[in-house]
Amino acid sequence: MRHCYLLIFLGFIANASFCNLHKTFSVPPDTVYARKVIAELCKPEFNGRGYFADGAVKSGRYIASEMKAAGLKSPKGAKKYQQSYSFEVNAINQAELVFNGKKLIPGRDFLFPADMETDSGKVTDVAVISEKTLLDTVWFKSLIGELSRKWAHETFTDFILIDTLSPITEKRFKKEIDLIIERFRTLQLKKKLTYTVATNKAFWKHIQILYSSVAGLWENKSGIIISYRCVSSFGLTKQTNVIGMVKGKVRPDSFLVVCAHYDHLGRMGSAVFPGANDNAAGVAMMLDLARHYAKNPHRYSIVFIAFSGEEAGLLGSYHYVKHAVHNLKKTRFVMNLDLVGTGETGMTVVNATAFPKDFTLLETLNKNGKYLPEIRKRGKAANSDHYFFTELGIPSFFCYQSGPRGAYHDVDDVPETLSLAGYAGTFRLIDEFFKKLP
Repeated sequence: MRHCYLLIFLGFIANASFCNLHKTFSVPPDTVYARKVIAELCKPEFNGRGYFADGAVKSGRYIASEMKAAGLKSPKGAKKYQQSYSFEVNAINQAELVFNGKKLIPGRDFLFPADMETDSGKVTDVAVISEKTLLDTVWFKSLIGELSRKWAHETFTDFILIDTLSPITEKRFKKEIDLIIERFRTLQLKKKLTYTVATNKAFWKHIQILYSSVAGLWENKSGIIISYRCVSSFGLTKQTNVIGMVKGKVRPDSFLVVCAHYDHLGRMGSAVFPGANDNAAGVAMMLDLARHYAKNPHRYSIVFIAFSGEEAGLLGSYHYVKHAVHNLKKTRFVMNLDLVGTGETGMTVVNATAFPKDFTLLETLNKNGKYLPEIRKRGKAANSDHYFFTELGIPSFFCYQSGPRGAYHDVDDVPETLSLAGYAGTFRLIDEFFKKLP
């Protein structure tokens, strides 16, 4: 009987300790909700959350429904949580490429440039630039001279294949390679394919081909034969920022902002870019924080924003700062979450040197709480949606995580490969940081 009482007492202590821990952090102990959101946003019907085929539009509606379910309020200036705006963008609807008889797989084996206009053809005249030919100064200057003469007389029909280069050679000849890619039609063999978004259209100039997909198909052979077909469309697309708000308990007229972009690269022909780490994970953490603060309001009011248009050039956040639904002059801090699906080796903070007092607070809290292995600091950078807030003088951090995962802007950025190793630590660190902000 004595043992029974002892077990009950120990159980009470353990339960109290857990409750105190939970009360201290006031955050979810797992990543169940985050993985649910990430999986949802990466479904095929969302078409890579791109700007055509209603990919981003459908994603925005889903995020709005999650904000409503969490109990967030739709602010004035956002109809049913959504703030609309438009911009022009190019979409590649069909993509086909055959390299020396081998049909390559879109997204997996090759990428057309995102701004490519509708075009098709067959090419048999291909000059090759390799490690060896680059180092042959006489040959290289002769090739550039010949191509430049053709360019000047608008008789250029050749293609240039740029072979994979060593990092040293690539750095040494970066200026020359960039000039070739800028002026001539090029095929470049890459060890990794990286896609993007284009808000303009242009004649095809540069295509990426995965080296391992064509290795052995052209070396030591008489020539290279390329046939290709691209069908693209260019036009205006209507997109939305998704906005929800939790009213503050003490200072409701002052604000914190938690944001994450939800758009991604969409499709290139049959290839779909899921964008799990970039940035379904950031949206998941933003929504998870929204659920938390809806139940546990902060002193400040908190605005939660899922931006679209980030991949097209930060267009959503630019539109927002021009048409904000909250008082930007009374914004204490902006926390931008982008690429937060890993974290094994810690986190980097952009704007750390721009707002040193706030970074010192964040760093001190992390050291004391051991939330993440390391927090590295960077200066200002126009590389995500914090930027236009920063330009207004609003303290802003862009937090991104790091770990042993190389998928980025490619078809392999899928939910199954996300560790979310730093998810709980980052969540708790942000919560503590917001609590300590003056």
